[in-house]
This record gives sequence, structure tokens and C-alpha cells, in this order.
Amino acid sequence: MGGPLSAVPGTALGMDNRAPRPYPLQVGPALAGYLGRLPEGIDSYPECRAKASLYRGLLDTLPLTPSVLPAELVELIEHPRPVTDWIPEVHSHAVLLAQYDEHFVDDASYFAHCFASQRKLWSSKLYSFMMRFVSPARMVASVSQRWSQFHRGSSLTASAVDAAGADVLLETPPNVYCPLSLGALTEGLRAVLDRSAIVATIELVERSPTGGRWRATWG
Repeated sequence: MGGPLSAVPGTALGMDNRAPRPYPLQVGPALAGYLGRLPEGIDSYPECRAKASLYRGLLDTLPLTPSVLPAELVELIEHPRPVTDWIPEVHSHAVLLAQYDEHFVDDASYFAHCFASQRKLWSSKLYSFMMRFVSPARMVASVSQRWSQFHRGSSLTASAVDAAGADVLLETPPNVYCPLSLGALTEGLRAVLDRSAIVATIELVERSPTGGRWRATWG
């Protein structure tokens, strides 16, 4: 993972929005802090990619004001990429953090939005009937395959899957994921498990600049 994982305190997924170096654009504090931690700002890690459908889905729920955003994000907003295209993962996360800056005042309300939007997706007719018969163990065991359909240059894998639970491990280049985006991913995973055949929970238990580890339990 590129370094030891740190335990996540029970009360904190909160983000320190202070950038270690100034970012030369008038953007919000969460986005500025994120870009400031990356080695090349918004141009960092072009080999780490995400399907355009992810950022398109974000903008469908919460539009952004392009006048205060980096040119790369303005281009994504004003000229939407086909959903099957691949874009830099950093750009996808930058859209997410710009939404946080423009629409939310705290982490709790943002994470509640993330869960609700993902819960709505997985409750749709397309997925609801299928998922109600799938065990959480099967859902978690296939997480790597599903991840690779939408991400390149990072991995999400399950280990120690048994009748009681499993570990889920994210590995990425340094600082591609920040506390806010890890929290958003946590809510997405929680929304998926919420639609399973039996009650299941998932918690982010460790994080580092190069990823995180979740513990899922069920049964």
C-alpha cells in the first residue's frame, strides 16, 4: 500500500481542508486542499482512470457552476464525455469535491447525500429484484471484478470472506483518494450491502494516502 495504514477514529472522517501548498486557482477549500496534495495538481496520475459514467452520474444529481473551476473540469461540464470514455480519476474526484464545496456545509450532510443517491440507484427496478436474492458474501467477493469495470490504475479487493464478514482493501497512487472521497466510497458500499438478502454493515477501519480498509459484517 506504500506505507502503514492508520486507524480511523470512530468519530472522524472529517477532512482537513488546508492545502500544504497554495493552488493557483480560486476554487473551494476541499478541492484546493485535494489538488494541493497531489504531485502535479489536477494533472496527476493520468494512468489512474475512471469511467466517464461516474462523473456524469455525479453531475446529474448536483450541477456545478463552471466559472470557479479549473479549465479541465469546465471542459467536462460543458462538453460531457460519452459514458463509456475513460477520464483521469483525479478529474472525477475533483468533480466530487467541487460539489462538496458548492452544495454542502459539513461532512455528515454530504455523506447522507452519497448514501441516498446510491440507495436510489440500487433500489431501481433494474437492480432491486436481482439484488434481493444475493448474499452480502457474494456481493463482496465480486467487488474486484465490478471495480475493474469502472476503474484503471487502482484496485478494490476482498479478502477473508466467510460466513461472518470480509475485509475490503483499496489500493491507489498516493492521495488520489482523500478522506471525503473515501467517505463517499464507504456510503456507496453501504448502499450496495443495504440491498442484500440479509442485514450487513460496513465500516472504514483504516486509511492511508494510498488507500483504505473496510470491515464488512453480516449474518
